[in-house]
Amino acid sequence: MSEGGAPARFTSPGTMPRPYGYSQVVQVTGGHPVYVSGQVPLDTNNQVVGVGDFAAQARQAFENVRLALESIGLTFAHMVKLQMLRSQVHSLAAS
Repeated sequence: MSEGGAPARFTSPGTMPRPYGYSQVVQVTGGHPVYVSGQVPLDTNNQVVGVGDFAAQARQAFENVRLALESIGLTFAHMVKLQMLRSQVHSLAAS
């Protein structure tokens, strides 16, 4: 990432609907894009973590993302987009 400055500029122009919890526009201002492949709740032994426990599985998937970023000297603070897919939407209310 670029030294001395933010790697991205997050804006929400006044000419667009006001978002809640996100920015309408992200401009990468330094460094270079990095793409992390989709992560699942597997540990370093390729064993599923938290069978039947959505929260445990989500924690493991996010831990895998953190480890991927850490391996190239980045953190979640450098992330500009995250896409999460769920296969069982009915468990959302319980989590």
